[in-house]
Amino acid sequence: MAIERCEEALELWPHHELAATLLTQAHEAVAREARRQESAFQSVIERAGHAIEQLDFAGAAAALKEAESLKADAPAID
Repeated sequence: MAIERCEEALELWPHHELAATLLTQAHEAVAREARRQESAFQSVIERAGHAIEQLDFAGAAAALKEAESLKADAPAID
């Protein structure tokens, strides 16, 4: 929502410094959140792998269920 509003403002006032700064910050925040989510997903997948190595299939299933809640469309879940 913030990104759209900043883009709208910049369409009207292309050199508006505050809108440009806010747009950059919003894009950076989105990128940070995407990296955080990917890191959390990878950690859970690694936990599932370690659980499988330990023959802890209940733990692996729980980790995969958690991974699915983080990223349902990931190939690692199928």
